Amino acid sequence: MRLRSLVVLVFCCVVSALLAQEDTSRVRSQAELITIPDSAYTLLLSRMQPSYKQRVVDTVMAPIYRYKHEQRLGAPATTLGDVGQPILPLIYQAQYRNGVYSGLTMNAAYKVSTDSFKYYNAPIAFSDLFYGQATQEDASIKVLIARNISKRSGLTIDYNRINHRGLYEEQAARITNVGAGIWYAAPTGRYRMYVSYQLNQLRQQLNGGITADTAYGRVEFVNRAAIPVELDGAERREVQTELRATQYFFLQKTRVVENRETYERTFTRTPGPGIRYDLRFTRSQERFVDADISEDTIFYANLLTNQVGLRQLFQHNSFVQQISLLPKSYADTTARPLTWELGLTHGVHRIKQEFVLDSTAQEVSVDAQASWQPKKITNLSIASLARFWVAGPLAGDHIIRASAKLPIPKVAILEGSLMERVYSPGFLDQQTLVAGVPIWNNDFTKAQSTHVAASATRADIGLRLGVKFHLLNKQIYLDTTMTLRQSSQLTRITQVHGSWHLRWRKMHFENTVYIQRLAGEQSFALPNLVTNHRLYYSGRWFKSVLLMQLGLDLTFYPNYQAAGFQPLLNRQIIGTTDIPQTFPDLTLFSEFEVGRFRAFLIGENMLTLAYQKPQFVSDLYPVRDASFRFGIRWRLSD
Repeated sequence: MRLRSLVVLVFCCVVSALLAQEDTSRVRSQAELITIPDSAYTLLLSRMQPSYKQRVVDTVMAPIYRYKHEQRLGAPATTLGDVGQPILPLIYQAQYRNGVYSGLTMNAAYKVSTDSFKYYNAPIAFSDLFYGQATQEDASIKVLIARNISKRSGLTIDYNRINHRGLYEEQAARITNVGAGIWYAAPTGRYRMYVSYQLNQLRQQLNGGITADTAYGRVEFVNRAAIPVELDGAERREVQTELRATQYFFLQKTRVVENRETYERTFTRTPGPGIRYDLRFTRSQERFVDADISEDTIFYANLLTNQVGLRQLFQHNSFVQQISLLPKSYADTTARPLTWELGLTHGVHRIKQEFVLDSTAQEVSVDAQASWQPKKITNLSIASLARFWVAGPLAGDHIIRASAKLPIPKVAILEGSLMERVYSPGFLDQQTLVAGVPIWNNDFTKAQSTHVAASATRADIGLRLGVKFHLLNKQIYLDTTMTLRQSSQLTRITQVHGSWHLRWRKMHFENTVYIQRLAGEQSFALPNLVTNHRLYYSGRWFKSVLLMQLGLDLTFYPNYQAAGFQPLLNRQIIGTTDIPQTFPDLTLFSEFEVGRFRAFLIGENMLTLAYQKPQFVSDLYPVRDASFRFGIRWRLSD
């Protein structure tokens, strides 16, 4: 496996070198090549706003340290013991649910969607390479290649791979993400196109956690690999492919002026009224198999529909198209009093389960978006979105969202948001088959939720304070009897969060605190407090050639009623398992930067060296032992 990862990295380096060859039509002197900083002329484009462009600045070192996939959720989360395993959120976040869905989100952080695919306008081709490894069977690779095909088109290739054997038995994982995208803009500016393809492959061995009689220090083992686990031979495989094309048609021609020094293309007149046509085809398949269940009857309980083996297989293919009217131009200026658009979406979904159920569903929705900047209050910006499903099984669903931002000089940046949702249960919430036998047939009603948030930020002193309130009704959860239930009472979640970045000379102290309180029916398993503290030195050495960071990272989790996990259903189990008080998660890190090259060495879970008993954040899934991880990141460009 190590040799295979090394071969892939070498191959990607060769490909990136070939794609990053000098374009002879744009000759630059050697002096210019030396003085050009990383990504000096690279622009990040937006598929949803064709005139949007943001300069890609040189990467900083902090995101290299935060390599973990669970941090894609934007709030504290934990994996079930090791890298590549399902992810449990520790802080509740409102999710924007779009159209027909399965109801499973435990592996969402490992998947890359065309919604988040990045397009680059890169006249100077560049490649971004990353390789990290902790043990011989724990490695990750990331490769990003971007270059322009011509003055009006570009290509992006994005590759991610995780190989992990797992600390405990039956805990290996292998995840692959491959994406490719092309953008094109017509010389007149009246037509633009963004096309992308995304492949996600996921393979997980699921051991069900360690056995209950060995958990929480009841029995001590010298070797972690000798601790018995619940399942032997259970595995989940997921494959998802997505093809997307977004096209813009504008009525007015646009004159384009190109700066020959920076290769930037400037629109002297923004595109006028037009339409956007978005087409997306998605094919996904998930399969769970446990061929030997002779000793697992207690673990599966009432999910045991077959005495020989268990299998869950479902497929979801969708074809969704959206057409939007853009009566207002996308102006490249801050003087935008009001812009808005109207859209109509139609989707066809085919859902299969266990070669027994084969159904087709359609959805039709209308949506409107608007953004407003008052002329009298130039700093204020307001955005809103409303979407209503009018036909199909989702008829009656809707989402209404509004947000506002007001920077007040020398005071703070004030932000607020409001979202109200009504959404249907997932198709696996209503009926799920195991080995061809339905384990439940539910008639759940639509869920409702309201979310309110407000925050204030002082960037000059590194301070941010915020509060959120969530009101949830008819939430669906899995209880300890392996029965899917819908809450009959309201669930109220109040959250207060704050962060403060203190600086003294070359020392930095970053603090983040999350406080949340749940009231009403307990349909979630979340801690009341999560804090993170990061103390480090950051400075330049050797005549400012070397940038170095050295420090430590502490994360505290209090004892709480943690969620369990059912591998067959890929769902959390909401129960009453009290996790004993755990010690802080301590990480030591060192990071280095020289020009376009970065490297890091971190020590993970270092406090486990002082304890003989496994520590837990989720039920029956211990955190991994102390280990050292190293990695490099290298950006290549012309």
